[in-house]
Amino acid sequence: MVSIPLTLRVHATECAFPMCDKPQALDIGTDGESGEMFVYRVSGEHRTLLDVGSAIEMWSRWLPAAWGVLSIAKRPTVGLHDDSNWSCVIGENASVHLTTPKCGPPITIAGSELEGALIRMGGRAAQRESSGVVFREHRLAKQISRVVRHNHRIHEIAQEVEEIDL
Repeated sequence: MVSIPLTLRVHATECAFPMCDKPQALDIGTDGESGEMFVYRVSGEHRTLLDVGSAIEMWSRWLPAAWGVLSIAKRPTVGLHDDSNWSCVIGENASVHLTTPKCGPPITIAGSELEGALIRMGGRAAQRESSGVVFREHRLAKQISRVVRHNHRIHEIAQEVEEIDL
């Protein structure tokens, strides 16, 4: 049986050079057989492989950038064999600025569209990866105590009174 990689294209909302070839986008996909995710930079007729890895690895790298939490800086381009590094920087209005030297002009992508494509394309692979893993059990407390609810105001007043003689 032949595995055909499926991709989902996320188009740029802005491009640094408006006169460049269309489309300017990212292709995010998975290989059905190996379960690896990949991100291609699309610029006109050219496609360059930027990043590849397991779904959980890709999520840990790309989702924080899509959420505006953490940038991706100076990652080597997988599809080129020279010293070409790309960066994905947090932008304004929940967007992401992607700079890919030798692959296309800098573009801006909506963070929500990037997030949706990453989760949609990597969901099944991440589920497959994590379903076979046995996670360590963490003890939360040494002893179990029951939950007690206090009226906060009465509790505060009671803490202020040191001692009452009866």
